[in-house]
Amino acid sequence: MSFREKSAWACLVTTGVVFVPYFTFIAQLASRGELVLPRVVVAFVAAVLAQIALISVYMTVIALRTRQEPRDERDTAIENRAFRSAHWTLVIALWLLVLGGVFLAPVFPQLISVVFVGQLALLSFVLSELVHYATLVHGYRRGY
Repeated sequence: MSFREKSAWACLVTTGVVFVPYFTFIAQLASRGELVLPRVVVAFVAAVLAQIALISVYMTVIALRTRQEPRDERDTAIENRAFRSAHWTLVIALWLLVLGGVFLAPVFPQLISVVFVGQLALLSFVLSELVHYATLVHGYRRGY
């Protein structure tokens, strides 16, 4: 595996390992009606610090064990495809968030909470990043 593929795997795994439990915790808070800003901020800071620690360790190990090759046109094509996939994922998720808020807010007034909408927006960004890294991994595995 190349350095870039290992990096994509590391980012994909750490993002999933950190943010799946984070959003599970947020969903539990929301279901109990305890989704308040102080608890969310503490959970978010913990998630960010965990992600920084994990990715730092993984990238250090990868950098020490793998030689980084110069970027070629295949790397550029794979990265362009990954950015395009992530971009469309983010655009669609944010449009669903906006349209869902417009049409569902009268039926479910708790959806208007700034904290809840903020967490849905964060989920959109995290999904976009997961799609980005998964597309990179897929591109490197397939060889294009």
